[in-house]
Amino acid sequence: MKVLLIENHSNKEIGELTLETQPQCGEWIEYNKDTYSIHRIIHTTQGIKVIGIISH
Repeated sequence: MKVLLIENHSNKEIGELTLETQPQCGEWIEYNKDTYSIHRIIHTTQGIKVIGIISH
């Protein structure tokens, strides 16, 4: 499934990912060598948006 990764505080679109399963809050996603904690999941008519917090 395709999900859109969005940065938590800025609402900046980070990128689109293809995941095998639906993500859950508290899980971690790696994108472009950065790790994001899933903070919130939004279901829209266009698909799923995942709000992530970057972990350094």
